[in-house]
Amino acid sequence: MNGVPAVIVGVAPEHFSGVVAGTAPDLWLTLAAQPSGRFTTWFDSLGPGSGADIRAPYRNQQSVFWLWVLTRVPEPEKSSSMERWTATLQPDLALLAGNSRDPREREQILQSRVQLISAATGEGAFRGEYSQPLTLLMLMAALVLVIGCVNLANLQLVRLLSRQRELTVRASLGASRWRLLRQLLAEDVLLALLGAFPAIFVARAASALLLRWASIGDRPIPLDLRPGWELYAFGAALLFATLVGFSFLPAWRVSRNSLAAGMTSRSSSSSSQGRNTRKWSSLLLVGQVSFSLLLLGFAALFAETLLNISRIDAGVDRDHVLSVHLDFTNASFGEEHLPQLYARVLMQLKELPAVRDAAFSMCAIPGCIWNTAIHVSGHPEIPEQQLHGEENHVGANYFHTLGIPVLRGREFTKRDLPTSQPVAIVNHAFAQKLFASENPIGHRIGYQPAPHDADYIIVGEVADARLDDLRSPPSPTAYFSLTQRPTFAESIEVCADGQLGALYSTIRQTLLSAEPNLPIHNIVSLSAEYDEGLSREKLLARLTAIFGLVAMALAALGFYGLLSFNVAARTSEIGIRIAMGATPADVRALLLRQTFGILAAGILPGVILTEVAGQAVKGLLYNAGTVHVAPLSMAATILVIIGILATLRPARRAVHIDPITALRAD
Repeated sequence: MNGVPAVIVGVAPEHFSGVVAGTAPDLWLTLAAQPSGRFTTWFDSLGPGSGADIRAPYRNQQSVFWLWVLTRVPEPEKSSSMERWTATLQPDLALLAGNSRDPREREQILQSRVQLISAATGEGAFRGEYSQPLTLLMLMAALVLVIGCVNLANLQLVRLLSRQRELTVRASLGASRWRLLRQLLAEDVLLALLGAFPAIFVARAASALLLRWASIGDRPIPLDLRPGWELYAFGAALLFATLVGFSFLPAWRVSRNSLAAGMTSRSSSSSSQGRNTRKWSSLLLVGQVSFSLLLLGFAALFAETLLNISRIDAGVDRDHVLSVHLDFTNASFGEEHLPQLYARVLMQLKELPAVRDAAFSMCAIPGCIWNTAIHVSGHPEIPEQQLHGEENHVGANYFHTLGIPVLRGREFTKRDLPTSQPVAIVNHAFAQKLFASENPIGHRIGYQPAPHDADYIIVGEVADARLDDLRSPPSPTAYFSLTQRPTFAESIEVCADGQLGALYSTIRQTLLSAEPNLPIHNIVSLSAEYDEGLSREKLLARLTAIFGLVAMALAALGFYGLLSFNVAARTSEIGIRIAMGATPADVRALLLRQTFGILAAGILPGVILTEVAGQAVKGLLYNAGTVHVAPLSMAATILVIIGILATLRPARRAVHIDPITALRAD
């Protein structure tokens, strides 16, 4: 592994993916492997000047933090174990507190207490990042279920009312009420099973698609979403509750009608019972319209959020920059040879006709989160919070390559050598944080308090750029010269003209011709890098759009079912209207008035629900947290179009009713 011999001594249980949610190691090494230098791992430290040496073994350094601690604790001993762990870690807490100049922060650190977190549910940032979006999607799935159930109850009511005479004839021939209910329940159970079994296969495929949409890059999030017996039991219980509540109960209600009511003429559909049934069906459809508008409104809000974030100015030229990711973990290069390597590679890259400029960077963007504290010479009064920012070590022409404007002073050049005065550049946010309106050029800074707070001189101020992600505001950032302090770079930023996709192979060949052993991991456009950070927004936009489409389909089905029944139930009335001189346009207007009445009654509550729900999930939205006329108007328009289209076919059938045939049938 990485050039180091390793012996396999065990195999982990199948489907074990570790205790950090969202990660799934393929193999495990002993802690003793870390000092070899060939195996890197996550770490944090107290920063330069604290004695931390990331090139040395981590395990013997007090100022380096890098371990997840797991322990087996019997339930009765949990409280006492937490106290013992807290007491054991007091020296470490004191070390951490001593690194802060803020008295309140020091007191907070010293008062910290160990907590035990169950490894069964996993640890890590993945759960916190996706718990709120997935909870929202669960609620939306439940809302789709409610819409489906309302639709089921509505269609069941009109279906049973249309079969009232059939059921009454069966009852008059000796069928008991329970036997009639058994027949209806058997029909419903058969239909439910025919839908449930395909749903299992659809759910499995959709689960894989869900992981792909939530993942960053080409590697899916390593989560096992195979359903267990608990999920099947929950699904069966949900199916049973749906059948009882929205299919069997309407059948029970209809079966209570008297034999006489069922044996009357069709005009009895206009009786009190028929009118009440149509009224309840219309009210159910009104609720369905409101919920459908809520889902469509959500889809519009999250689509707007994704669009708003993708249009954010990152402060860099995303459209013309390629990032070449490097991985020096297994490389045999010494740090003393890096300046010559970097110079040779850049010289050949810049000879390509399409390449404008190129520069090395210690860490790739976005996601270059390298926190540090910068002390300002002559300003010991600056609070601890103002000193903290992010840092990156970059090569000459880095800002020109990325299109980041230089506001004051200059950027790094080839004249910044290891033997010359160490220099630094700060972005506008850090300059404002440290010096307010004062010109930062010429000020001296350092990693440590005096007398080491004057090691670097600021030679430039650059514009802010969103180097972490598009959601976060630009972080205060200090840049240092990669040439003056050579270290392994994580990326080469290449600014080029033309179609970037056509340059991938050319750039790779050029780099390998300059250095055959250059450890190229991959090449990706900077625009694609930023887009990959929007996986959560893409997931929400896609799934809410799907839920909205399902809601539209159910709304169309509800309108069609209700109006088809109304046409059948009002055949005599419509025949009489036509016989009295009503035109086809009058008949269409009669049905469309009912449709528009239902839409008007459902859209207003839907707008209110969308506003309330939008405020509740405002943390997931970006400049789309209030009712906007455009998205809600679009959602309402879609529902109106659906209602009209679902009305046209029953209306077409109504205008072709023969008055003589309708009266004879009655």
